[in-house]
Amino acid sequence: MIYIDPSEDRTTSKLTKTLHGYHLLPGLEEGTGADMLIGVSGLPHPKSDFMLNKHIEAGAVLVQVKYELDLIASIIDGRFKTSQEKMIATGARPDQIVLLFIAGVVMEGHQNGGLSIGGAPVKKYIPHAAKFSWQHLQKQIFLWSKRGGIFEHLQLEYKLNEWVSAVEETMEIPSSVNAWPIQQKIALVNDWRNSLVSLPDIGHKKAHAIFKKYRSWWAFCDALLDGSLGEMRGFGSGTIENIKKYLGETE
Repeated sequence: MIYIDPSEDRTTSKLTKTLHGYHLLPGLEEGTGADMLIGVSGLPHPKSDFMLNKHIEAGAVLVQVKYELDLIASIIDGRFKTSQEKMIATGARPDQIVLLFIAGVVMEGHQNGGLSIGGAPVKKYIPHAAKFSWQHLQKQIFLWSKRGGIFEHLQLEYKLNEWVSAVEETMEIPSSVNAWPIQQKIALVNDWRNSLVSLPDIGHKKAHAIFKKYRSWWAFCDALLDGSLGEMRGFGSGTIENIKKYLGETE
């Protein structure tokens, strides 16, 4: 499952023009530094911090996507390093932290001289980067790897979906991850908070409150259906109806 930050869902975005089958995940870039999350198949939607951590624990891949000259601009203004620092802070392994550079051939001394990316001279479009050289770029790429991450250069933009599919094929849920999709509609582990956090409007705190009040998943479902769940703080009629619709329990 592919998730992207809502900031990428705009008409001028090159990412969304190419990427297929993605879902929006508010706060993704702010919280993790990534534009895109390649989630683990079988785990619930990572809309809570708790479940996002479960995806990362299971091997989800955090991707910072840079197109053409934006890579140079991000190095100069500091976004390049800041985004990686956030990705590392999530606890992801180096092989889960990816800088995906989508651009044509990188050359130096082409046409007007200096560095060019995909035929576009850096000094023409980013004047304050006129002295930015191929060597400078390679140094920053090396530092990305040294800090803990992978650098991928995709020269053909239309191959993006194939690249994503290739990454997905390497991923699976390890047996140590204690999280189950709510669609199973059954608690297969004693700690069924993992199922609760995948419900609409249920974060970590609400899941813990439900877990303490009700003795089992089935007791929670009974409270949902008979209306007594509404007696708990934070569970208004809107929240309850959203949960019922999600579970297919509409009247």
